[in-house]
This record gives sequence, C-alpha cells and structure tokens, in this order.
Amino acid sequence: MQSTSRKYRLLTLQDNHGTVSPTKIDVVLFDDLVDCARRGKYVEVIGIYSNYGELFPKYNNVPLGKRRLMEAHYIKKACVDKLSKDPNAEKQWSSSRSSWYGNPYGAGSEGGACGYQYAVDVPPFSKLITAAANTFYQSGKGCGTCYQVKCTSSSYCSGYPVTVVITDQCPECDSRSIAFDLSGSSFGALARPGQANQLRSVGIVQIQYRRVDCNFRGVSVAFRVDPGSNNYYFSTVIEYENGDGLAKVELNQNGQWLQMQQLWGANWKINAPGGLRPPFSIRLTSANTWKTIVARNVIPANYKPGQTYRSFVNF
Repeated sequence: MQSTSRKYRLLTLQDNHGTVSPTKIDVVLFDDLVDCARRGKYVEVIGIYSNYGELFPKYNNVPLGKRRLMEAHYIKKACVDKLSKDPNAEKQWSSSRSSWYGNPYGAGSEGGACGYQYAVDVPPFSKLITAAANTFYQSGKGCGTCYQVKCTSSSYCSGYPVTVVITDQCPECDSRSIAFDLSGSSFGALARPGQANQLRSVGIVQIQYRRVDCNFRGVSVAFRVDPGSNNYYFSTVIEYENGDGLAKVELNQNGQWLQMQQLWGANWKINAPGGLRPPFSIRLTSANTWKTIVARNVIPANYKPGQTYRSFVNF
C-alpha cells in the first residue's frame, strides 16, 4: 500500500493593514512554501480560507465566515529564490479576459459540466475553480486541468497568479472573447488584500494566463462510481489527478486492459455485454507526457454505485 504525506508548516500571522485591532490568522504552508516565512518578517500572503480537518481538527466545525485558517498560495518577497525552482517558470503567459459567476464567495456552480458535484467546494479544489471557454474545455477533455491566472487591468488587481481548475463549461465565453468564467472565490483571489469585493464589482478584467501542471498536494486520485453502473456497464468520474490531464483510461478485467471512453466531462465509461467482474484496477495515462499510473483494485468486489473510492497513487 502506498501512503501519502504532506510537508507542511503552520504559522500565525498578524494582519495589521493599519487597523487599530490587528487580526491574527493561522496560515498553513505546504511543500516549497514551508521555508518561505520567518518569525518577525513582514510578508504579504495570497491564499484562501480553508479547512484541513485531517491536520487541524479544531477547524472542522468553524463556519467559513469565522474561519481563520488560510492555505498560502503565494508569498510576496519572501521566496524569490524558490521561484527559480518552479517547474512552470518558463511557461509563457497569454492574454485574454475573465469574468466570474455564482456566489461571490462560492464555487461557481455545484460541480458544473465536468461532473465533480460538491467536490468543488472542499479541498483540494477549495472553490478555486473556473468555467472555461470551449477552446479550453475541449468537449470535457479540459476537465481537471489547471491554469495560473493573474489580473492586470484594474487597480484592485494584486498582479499575483492564482491557480484554478477547470470544472465547468462556459459556452458563451468564446463569443465574448473571455477565456475563463471564474468562481466568485477565484475572482476575489486575484484582488489586493481587502479589495475582493471591489474587483468583483468590475465584472470583467483583462488577465494573463498559462497552462500549468496540477499539483494537489498530498491527495491521491479518486473515482466516483456513476449510480447507473452495473454488471454490464461501468462509469466513473475521475478526480484530483496531478499533471497535465488525461489521454487514456483503461480498466483491467481478468488480466486484460480494456480501454474506457470519455462519456462527458470527467466521466469515463465502458460497456461489456459479456459482463464485468470486480475488483477493478484502473490505469491512467497523462495527456502530454504519457506517464502511466495504476490504481490497483481501487474498485472493490463489493463496490456500490454512487460511492467514491480513493486510490493510493497520483502522477
């Protein structure tokens, strides 16, 4: 069995902003950001209030409006040396426009055209998602892919990149020259501290964006079995794969790898008139690098349609 672990560090920051009564915020740093902040140093942090119950149980039942645990996505000035190690540093930026939809503090729609349902609200997506123009949605092949976005046209823009995941389709975006229709949370994350509402009031902003590899830290690939699955038909939504998207999905039946077809969004299916006999292993092939991983026996013999099953692997 392969286990996953997280390199993390918890800091308490004092949010001054010139206020009479400074607010204290707990900030969790993951991976390379762990070494990016030192006690007594002034830093600017861009992130999102989140809930890591498995690491910090005391936050499990804290309402979002009162939550003071933030996952850092970017730390200004403290990590210039880290940026040179960023695998996405050499990827070129392109220009377009972005809008936002749904609740100002929400995740756009619940799941959207990719079929992730309520997974968009919780880590690792954490509401930092987007609906995409057809150019990027690609009939569902773009589901689960990641882009860095930064806004450049408003005084409310921070100018710092935010990584978002495609979870929905925006059919009208192409005709409006809009690349991404961001969730309210994603759009607000583009703003300077304390100016998210002002930026959202602008509505549409000029952005720069670039495709990046997804990196859902410490999370393995999950498979949510479609409620209609049976002994002759199997369908699953694939969630949280790292890297550059999926080119191929295969299911192992009696030692033979059978290719699955993309049904819609992030949902892949296989028909088997001769019958299917779990447990199933599922092999994933990445889109550009053609790396493969195998989630062995991830679907158990007694699986239940509608349930989610987590693997122990990721790209």
